[in-house]
Amino acid sequence: MKKVLYAAVMALTMGFLASCNNGPSTGMKYGEDENPQINYQDGTVNGKTYDNETAKCWELTLSATYPYVGTVTETSHDWCTECVIVATGEEFVAESNHGGISAGYSYKEAAGASDYESCHALDEDDED
Repeated sequence: MKKVLYAAVMALTMGFLASCNNGPSTGMKYGEDENPQINYQDGTVNGKTYDNETAKCWELTLSATYPYVGTVTETSHDWCTECVIVATGEEFVAESNHGGISAGYSYKEAAGASDYESCHALDEDDED
């Protein structure tokens, strides 16, 4: 009974550790001839509506899993609408998937930036 309990605890621990990473999960979302359906005028990406009027500073994290390299994650900031940032992430995933690479993205509103210049300065601060 102790061995079964130990095996169960180890399996849960390994599953937890394998799921912990610093970037978004990656996967194959788009087939070779599939692309995201983006309508900037209506503010929709793949049929879901996003804010297409209010520009904000967004933090976009892109991840791709490459053979023999592993997962590479990059974070950048952009001053745009939510629709544009989601479209950018979806286009990255589609382009990566077309090349046989698993990819994903996440985004969130960036703190501490109230205009275009202060938003892009966040990327300059990351280079130091």
